[in-house]
Amino acid sequence: MTEAELVALVIDDAAEVPRRMSAMRALAAMGNSAGYCGVAAVVAMGTEIDWYPRLAEAVAGSRAHAVRNGTVQRRVDAVHGMVLRCDEFYFGEHLALALDDHTLPHVADDLAAAIARGLERLGEPRSFDLGRQLAGLTAVLGVVDGRSAVLLGQYFED
Repeated sequence: MTEAELVALVIDDAAEVPRRMSAMRALAAMGNSAGYCGVAAVVAMGTEIDWYPRLAEAVAGSRAHAVRNGTVQRRVDAVHGMVLRCDEFYFGEHLALALDDHTLPHVADDLAAAIARGLERLGEPRSFDLGRQLAGLTAVLGVVDGRSAVLLGQYFED
């Protein structure tokens, strides 16, 4: 499919959700603005879906494309949306991989806050290992905010 066809599929409310998610993933992987906006919107809706790790993987691997396409800020927006929900939804290791020198400085404060929220929820039943996800994100946070990472990391020692 062409980029234009993928965009059309993402915005087609009548299309099946798996097809729309696949198109969104493909667009995000290409560094396409519509793909990034779609990822941010889907995460903001707050519906638990099994596509989050695949969407995070597409965003994580798209850095060079975002630079080439001039969509770096849209990529930051998509990562920011995922960071805001990382205490609620499973993104796998891909969210941590999306936190690079283009994205991390813009989302570090919200990442620290989301990790702190998640630490308060560790006892709640979940369909994924929240502690493992938060530990990986805390390690990444240490790149730009060592003090917060050390303070948050103390929870993992207990």
